[in-house]
Amino acid sequence: MARRGLIAKHPRKFRHLVEACDHLGVVDLIAGFTLEQKRTLPCYVPREHPNIVLVNRPQGCRPWHWTATCPRCLSNVHELHRPPDAEPTDWACRRCHGLQWASRVHGKHEGSPSRRKHRVRPTYFQRCRAEKSQRARERQRVREQRAETKGARERERRLWFPVTPEDVVATHEEAHQLADQALAEWRAEQDAKHAEAMREVQRMIDEDAPRVRAWLEEVAANAPRKREREQAAKILADADRRTFHGQLGIAPSKTGAKSAAHELAQG
Repeated sequence: MARRGLIAKHPRKFRHLVEACDHLGVVDLIAGFTLEQKRTLPCYVPREHPNIVLVNRPQGCRPWHWTATCPRCLSNVHELHRPPDAEPTDWACRRCHGLQWASRVHGKHEGSPSRRKHRVRPTYFQRCRAEKSQRARERQRVREQRAETKGARERERRLWFPVTPEDVVATHEEAHQLADQALAEWRAEQDAKHAEAMREVQRMIDEDAPRVRAWLEEVAANAPRKREREQAAKILADADRRTFHGQLGIAPSKTGAKSAAHELAQG
């Protein structure tokens, strides 16, 4: 009761700190779940804490998201706390216990003596930061080890197989020749594929030409609109001119195309 009075009178000075409490995180409670259980279970009540209910519901683009329900205010939180002077089963959220962060009292510096004094054990996010820094140090150690091993292998190779500048020049010239040869082969292969595709397209055009010509002649003769008859007649005249000049082996010209179209449209 005396502490409650002090907390009510001086809340920032006598309130319990979050770092000085015991913590119960959702990540620790579902650590033994499989991936299928994390996805499919709607709720879960731990045996060690029967008054705590874990709820699984979608959040944003995530199909599943686990949160803990505070036994007092029934709010969804990610971590429950228990002050040092509370009952063993008195787990609740930070607001229900009236806890204060150490950064609000002692500053935000992690290495301050007052924060180290009040920190019984690191919280979940502090553990994440420590694990992240440890992984970064491990990656740096692996990179240094690989670089050292690569350098040792290179020194050993140079010791047993010395390379002269003439060998380097010859190797570069041979590599350029191989690259040019591979490029020429690739270009020849692409040209052959293109020619084959063009032959296939021409074959399809030749197969459909009689049907298309009959349809154009029908349009040029019986279309209700004069513009449609003229366009169909022009296409037929251009096709006849290209065929005729192709047989003669000369380039086609546009001379007489418009008059032939009008004659065909009027006839």
